[in-house]
Amino acid sequence: ALVRAARAGRWRVVAQKYVERPLLMRRRKFDVRQWVLVTSTAPLVAWGFSDCYARFAAAPFRLDETSLADRFAHLCNNAVQKRADVDDADAPEGLMWSAATLRTEVDAVYGDGAFEKVRRSIRDVAAAVARAASRAGVAKVGRGFEWLGLDILVADDLTCWLLEANVSPDVSHSTPTTAALVPAATADALSLLVDERHAADADA
Repeated sequence: ALVRAARAGRWRVVAQKYVERPLLMRRRKFDVRQWVLVTSTAPLVAWGFSDCYARFAAAPFRLDETSLADRFAHLCNNAVQKRADVDDADAPEGLMWSAATLRTEVDAVYGDGAFEKVRRSIRDVAAAVARAASRAGVAKVGRGFEWLGLDILVADDLTCWLLEANVSPDVSHSTPTTAALVPAATADALSLLVDERHAADADA
């Protein structure tokens, strides 16, 4: 019915299959925000920031029919979760984790090196997004660039699935986690934009 309504109304929509078995930490669903800087589309040049971070739902995850409408259990956006009344001591502070904390927790459950599998999968997703943008004919204007915020869901088998690509990601200091990451990411982005070749050599 929803698909028919979308076609009849000529809605511009994306339909996604819900991932029923997300990886849970502290009984909560989370997604990973990965920043990607695209500095050229022909040839394609994209840079991934070295650190990602995890964004948690405020409420424990449940998949029964009565919980499906609970945004605080199924969405991980900070814009939604900052309105949640969190009174659970088990909830991650600020509903976010740094990549280092996420690595520690994932490796504790799945074994040493497990998080590296996740990181490789995140890089694959980021590369696929950049290639898709290039194939779609996205053109660079002047010295323009695109700073993308990729929201990526990790399933309980450690596979990664793209939820969405944000063209204007939040880079505010809204939580202690983002306050620690944003200055370094901004400095790296400026270095690449001012002198990409030098920055690439320094990063090698």
